[in-house]
Amino acid sequence: MNICPDCFENEGLGRRIAQVRPKVSQGQCDEHPNRKGIPIEELAKIVDPVFRELFWSTADDGNIWRQDRGSDLLDTLYDITGAIDDDINRALIGALVDQDDYWPPDGEEPYYDEEALYVLQDDQSGLHLHDWNTFRRSLMFESRFFNPDAEQALGRIFDGIQQQRDANGKGPVYLIKPEAPEAHFFRARIANSRDEAQRIKADLARELGPPPEQLRKAGRLNPSGISAFYGAFDLPTCIAELRPSVGGAVISAKFKLLRPICVLDTTLFADRLQAVNLFAAGALKRKRQWTFMQTFMEEIAQPVFPGEEHLQYLPTQAVAEFLNRRFKLSFAGEKRAIDAVIFRSAQRPEGRNIVILGDAAIVETGAVKDEAVGPTEHDEFDIWFEQELEVVRADKKPGLAIEPETVRWTRINSVEFRPKGGVDDDADGYDDLL
Repeated sequence: MNICPDCFENEGLGRRIAQVRPKVSQGQCDEHPNRKGIPIEELAKIVDPVFRELFWSTADDGNIWRQDRGSDLLDTLYDITGAIDDDINRALIGALVDQDDYWPPDGEEPYYDEEALYVLQDDQSGLHLHDWNTFRRSLMFESRFFNPDAEQALGRIFDGIQQQRDANGKGPVYLIKPEAPEAHFFRARIANSRDEAQRIKADLARELGPPPEQLRKAGRLNPSGISAFYGAFDLPTCIAELRPSVGGAVISAKFKLLRPICVLDTTLFADRLQAVNLFAAGALKRKRQWTFMQTFMEEIAQPVFPGEEHLQYLPTQAVAEFLNRRFKLSFAGEKRAIDAVIFRSAQRPEGRNIVILGDAAIVETGAVKDEAVGPTEHDEFDIWFEQELEVVRADKKPGLAIEPETVRWTRINSVEFRPKGGVDDDADGYDDLL
């Protein structure tokens, strides 16, 4: 049997048929004699990967509750192809059955079975999830350094991420420019005493910015020694991430961007993928990637128990370094790396955090010190620190600057306990002590 694009209501499938027709056409379409067609066997090669990606067969599902659910093979094929005639789908079933690659001596069952029911899969992350699980295990338990297999897996996972779009047409990769409203981030430290708060306020670049190389601790997206700026888009989320005790206090300030940064916003994947025809070129890859990124979004935001950070942070640390140092994507007319990752707060689910990576995380050191505090004594560490800053000033262009007028010393009066925890963002929960 020969078929043509006009045999199907699914426009994406029609376009795929038109693409392969010049190479495999063997005469006129049986339904439309004035159109050239392709053999039904070639159609099966187009439909098979899409069908397997989308549906489980309940024949050997193992989930008893789903055994009597779903649609039969004929109806399921009609739903995705929109064939204008049942005879086309019956011929397609024959071709799919003939091409089904299974081996009965090994106990394998046929995937295509007219007696089975087919249900939509709950998880379609596919190869991306397999790559991620392989990558995690390899990095955590096999080879931590100089691991080309891990890098290749990440390359496959994030390939084309800038082309994704949510239901509103927004992409997860975008530029934040210094003049944008979202180009300001909060950062804070515990400061329970006035003396401690005044000490921090006296030198904001040193105390609130990323520490010098030898003092950089490992974080969710950076290993020890590697610079990263962790901030939040609002003060309540920033405070929540510190997990302060009731009655304690924190000192905070707002930072602003000095140059554009290219960000990967993982919170976007909480929304639905933009409608896409699954027979369109690259559609299955985009759908797998979107579904995987929803899993990755949860992993990057989930709390890690104290004492487990050294191992549990490894995969996300490697991702951040890969995106910032090894990965290049075509965006806004040039090849770019990812300068920052935005992710949902683990302590306040409605809040968003950002980690700025690499040189973009350098904080301008020319911020004015608080003259009211008066002179301070300098020990050997202070002198060494200032020398480190001079090196940074000479070699690196800062990506961030503190806004001194935004400094706040805040007493925590109450904490709101919720299923996933968080600091109450009601203003009554805080006292401004400055």
